Amino acid sequence: MLAEAQRDAADRLGRLYFDLALTSGDHALAALSTLAPPDHWLFGTDYPMAQEIGVHLTATVLDRWPGLTADERDAVRGTNPMRLLPRFDRRVSPVPRRSPA
Repeated sequence: MLAEAQRDAADRLGRLYFDLALTSGDHALAALSTLAPPDHWLFGTDYPMAQEIGVHLTATVLDRWPGLTADERDAVRGTNPMRLLPRFDRRVSPVPRRSPA
């Protein structure tokens, strides 16, 4: 019974979408990767509350984490949210890819 409940909980978590706002490091993304596939990750910033530094921090962590392909990073930055919220597709542009520092 417990094993079934754990599988059910993992299945339900894997269907949620996760905002990466203020993701602070590799450990957070590694943990998230055990819960949900990258096509359920969304680039979030908490702007204006987090200000520019929060956007920069999230983008840097996303760009440097080795667990994603370039295509998955691009999806997190634009394709995933546009697929989830198609009415906004023409109103906003994806977060541009940052060049490595």
